[in-house]
Amino acid sequence: MQLAKRGYQVTLAEAGQQLGGRVPKEAGLLGLGAWKRVTDHRIFDLQQRANVQMFMESKLSAAEVVELGIPNVFIATGASWRRDGVGRSNRSPMDTANDMTVLTPDDIMEGIKPNKGPVLIYDDDQIYIGGVLADHLAEAGHEVIFVTPSSMVSPWTEHTLEQPRIQKSLIDRGVTIITGQTLTEIDDISCAVSCIYSGRKQTFACATVVLVTERMRNTALYDALKDQKLLSLELIGDAASPGLIADAVYAGHMAARNFEKDPQEIDQQ
Repeated sequence: MQLAKRGYQVTLAEAGQQLGGRVPKEAGLLGLGAWKRVTDHRIFDLQQRANVQMFMESKLSAAEVVELGIPNVFIATGASWRRDGVGRSNRSPMDTANDMTVLTPDDIMEGIKPNKGPVLIYDDDQIYIGGVLADHLAEAGHEVIFVTPSSMVSPWTEHTLEQPRIQKSLIDRGVTIITGQTLTEIDDISCAVSCIYSGRKQTFACATVVLVTERMRNTALYDALKDQKLLSLELIGDAASPGLIADAVYAGHMAARNFEKDPQEIDQQ
């Protein structure tokens, strides 16, 4: 949108069936419906502009990008939640029993449902999505066990003054909240957690584990294009640095504002 406002001819190739990246997926979770406005007004703006072309379901390879003949390329391929347990508290992949169903936030947002039985959510991200998923699944009728190394649910939301409301909602829905614990083992029918202070272990029976740990950048297309003869190539949004939706919006805005600027001028900003 910012490049179009500056008068450039813009081609937007969307890999999926709807525009907006992660926004429409997260907006589908309980309590986040209003977040859709982040994309709605931008999409409406783009639809009114004669200098913008938008193509849906257009996942491009590096060769296809080059074939388009567009010399300036921005890559916004996002990031994916890890399924191996690597996060703040555990920097090595976790062994997981084959018979345990392990899901990620991406799976839940794609509509994959947990198995019948208790769902253990391990929130090592500690921002907001873990608490939202717990509320979402509990409201859908699942028995939810929420485990986090933090001393509270979604501690980052203290910055937005939402934390008490979030934790109260989980308590009201009957979610079992286990704080100050790290996930140490996933077997066929249960998970073992360990106290971050004493190391004392507990085991919780569950039918599904949802790992909310860390996101991996999706940079394959960018990496494949780095050796191509393009005038400019820039990685933006979660693909450059996974963060909040606001961070991704800011990254796109700044990339557009800085396009074709003198690098020294950009450094002085």
